[in-house]
This record gives sequence, structure tokens and C-alpha cells, in this order.
Amino acid sequence: MTAVKRTINNAVKLVAASTNCTHRVAIIFYPKINSIAIDSKLKFTIIVILLAGAIGPVVASERSRDEGGPLEYGAGVRIDYDSNIYDISSDEVESWIGVVMPVVHFSTAPERYSLAYKGEYGSFFEHAADNYDDHVFRGVTQFDIGSRGKVGFLVVGEKGHEGRGRGRTDGIDPSSLAFPDEPDEFYRNKWRGNFRYGVQDSLASLRFGFGGSQIDHTNNRERTQFYDYDTQTASVGLSLLFNWHTAIVLDAVFTDTSYETTRPGQPSIDSEDWRYLIGLTWAATSKTVGSVRYGIQERRFDDPALAKISNPSWAVDLRWSPREYSHVDFVTSRLNEETTREGEFIDTIGYKVAWSHQWNDHWTSIVGWTRRDEKYVGAQRDQTTREYNLGLIYSQGRLLTWEVSYTGRSRDSNLRNLVYDGDLFSIGVNLSI
Repeated sequence: MTAVKRTINNAVKLVAASTNCTHRVAIIFYPKINSIAIDSKLKFTIIVILLAGAIGPVVASERSRDEGGPLEYGAGVRIDYDSNIYDISSDEVESWIGVVMPVVHFSTAPERYSLAYKGEYGSFFEHAADNYDDHVFRGVTQFDIGSRGKVGFLVVGEKGHEGRGRGRTDGIDPSSLAFPDEPDEFYRNKWRGNFRYGVQDSLASLRFGFGGSQIDHTNNRERTQFYDYDTQTASVGLSLLFNWHTAIVLDAVFTDTSYETTRPGQPSIDSEDWRYLIGLTWAATSKTVGSVRYGIQERRFDDPALAKISNPSWAVDLRWSPREYSHVDFVTSRLNEETTREGEFIDTIGYKVAWSHQWNDHWTSIVGWTRRDEKYVGAQRDQTTREYNLGLIYSQGRLLTWEVSYTGRSRDSNLRNLVYDGDLFSIGVNLSI
């Protein structure tokens, strides 16, 4: 580690000498690792992060003099240390990971049309087979129809991946022949449209939605071919305002799911999903806003060999802001998700609690906790995944931010090979121009 420390110290001196900014920050930590040799990739990534901090304020200062335009672009550079990259229960594999995230965004005033691109390039320093490059393209448009109607459209195209040991390969021993040689890769397309009739604060408003998605895997086809599917969705909703701050909401959502290939020896899991919710939305005070909805979700399979299944369903999203710079969020939901491996679908209950606090013009802290309870319907598999995270953000001007974070994660399951715990340390810098 002596060579790494010497490299960092030299880079910090370069940062201090090359910028005249009023505020500087250099957050450095050394996760304790025993089995990974620190190579030139780590040194290079650290230097890039620190140089971005040196050059960024100069660029940001020049940008702040301009009025800006419809085109915005930027990039993030991050270095991670993951103590368990394959989420396995024993003989964990650790690695440093360098990540580069370019972003381009175009919008028209007053944001009637919007186009965005986000990329993510990950390089595992000791496990090159896990390297990845992900890309997301997103387009949004919205406009008014008359004085009461509003229409919006969203299109998303994604080229993504699922890391080895996660999702469709979780619980597989990395030393076994069943462990893949490379991460699962896929193309996913999503589109959604909506129409809302009713002006803000009107006594009643109607909502109509429609959309669809498609996911196609591109490698490891002997296994992933059984998880290519497409969905078609339609929804309708009604809001009834009974005072200035609170409304009763009713929602019905229909989703049709069709798989391209049926798993050998298994019934088809093509299905229709119906979800009905009723509840309240409110902004009772400037400190409390949110919505609470409860109802039922029913899955009906095309194959008569599979029984119809109904479960309670809910969606809760609350925010309490004791100060304008401090927010506490609580989110919970229960809904059906498509299976990642065995079973017919996943009955998922999720919880999330987060607190963000802006201490001054530069420093913001984030504390969070999440939990997912997953029951694989039609299979003997139940699991609970927990994550807790701590984060600190330093804003070095309007367009430059530093971030350092820690995430601890763990999973309990009735299947021994699915139990794991791991730690993730991250430090990075983001520049927007």
C-alpha cells in the first residue's frame, strides 16, 4: 500500500497546486484487503478522480458565466471496493472496480421534449471477465391538449448486464462448471404513454395509461432464452379532491406477460396480472406529503394447470421534511414480479427508509436502509435481502460534486447457498457542463 499512498499524495499536491478555488476537498480511505495486489489500474483511477477535482472547478467557473443551453453533458468517475462481488456464502471473492459514467442531456424550454443518454463502463481490476459497458437512452415528451388535458410519452432503450453470481446466476458456486464465463447481457426496451384530464386542484381528474416492455438476452442462451419476455400494460385512475390538500385515488392496472420460450418440463408462465388500489394522496402541510394505497393483486395464468393467485397489494410513499434542507422518506410496497430463475413469479414486499440532510452549501449526508422479502411462488425458495448505506456528498461549486459512501448488504434464505453478506466502499467525482 506504500506505493499507492505515495501516488495519492503526489496527486493531491498536484490538485492543490493547479486550482485557485476557495474550497477544496480530498477524501481518501484505505479499505483493508489482504489478497488483492494493487496494480497500475488503481493508481490510474485515483489520479483521474483527483485530476477531475482539479480541472472541474475551472470548467465549472467558466460554465457558470454562461446562461447555459439546451445541451448539457458531464461524466462521473468512481472507484469501488467490493468484498463479495459474486454474493456467495463462503470463499468470497473481492475486487477493486473502476467505473466511468458519461451523461448527455438535451431538453427544450419549458422541457416539452427531452433526450438523454447515460453510460456506465465498469472495469474489475482482478477479474476482467466481469467487465461491462451499459447504455441507456431515454426520450420524453409532454404537451397540453386544450385547457384540461395533458399527454406524455416516455421511451427507454437499454443495453445492460446482470453481474455473475446475481439475478439468474445467484447461489452458483464460482468454481463449478455451471458458473458462466461472462455476465448475462440483454437489451430492454420500454415505452409508456399517459393522458390526464382535469386541471390541478379540480374536484375530479381522470388518468389513462398504456405501455409495454421487452427484454431479450444476447448471451448464455442455453439458460437465458427462458427469460426473454414482453409485457403490455393498460391503466386507469380517478382522483377525487375532498379538500384543498387531500384526494381519494382509485387505480386499476392490467399487465399481460408473454414469454418467448417455455422452460423444458414446465408449464407456460404466460399470464395476466390485475392490480386494484384505493387510497389517499395529500400535502397536509409544507412538512408532510405522500400517498397511501391498498388493494389486491391477482395473477391469472394462460396454462390451466396453474391456479389463479390473489394477494394483498399496497403502495406507500411518504416524505417528512422537518426543515427545508432535511428530508425523511418512507416507502413500502407489495407487488408481483417476474421470476429470475425458478417458480412462477415472485411475491415481493419492499421497505425503504432514508434520511438526507444538507448541512451547509457544500456538505450533504445520506443514510438509508432497505429490505426486500421475496417468495418464489411455485418453488421452495424464500429470501430476505437487507442493505444499509451511509453517504457524504461535497458540492465544489454548482457543477462539481464529490461522493464517498459505504453500503453493507446481506441475504437470509431457506436455501443455504443463497445466504451471503458483503461490503461496498465507493469514492467518486461527478462533473456537469
